[in-house]
Amino acid sequence: MLGGSQAIVSAWRRRQLVGFGRATSDGVYRAVLWDVVVANGHQGQGVGRRIMEALLSSPAISGVERVYLMTTNGSGFYQQLGFSPSDTQNLLVWEARSELAETKEIENSREFNHGSKKVQLPNKVDD
Repeated sequence: MLGGSQAIVSAWRRRQLVGFGRATSDGVYRAVLWDVVVANGHQGQGVGRRIMEALLSSPAISGVERVYLMTTNGSGFYQQLGFSPSDTQNLLVWEARSELAETKEIENSREFNHGSKKVQLPNKVDD
């Protein structure tokens, strides 16, 4: 997770991790902020704002045209920092785990449906 991130910020108080954020970016056009979190007891004290400022000013993020983030309940906080809802883009989600489960079922089966046709896979041949 961290190895694939171009920007990582952590916030500490007395050797205790109280906040964290990371971002990925192509360095030119787009960046995505991920996992921006602040411990409950430290919210409302500017920790999240400082994490966001550090992420947005990092070299990998500061030069891109657009920065994306997804939130379930913090849109007011992010709007205070200049983010706005997008009317021109839709969030689409691909659930990798369910696809993986279906793939495993197919791998273990020799027969499956393709449209309205039933297809029988050939038996495995050892090389």
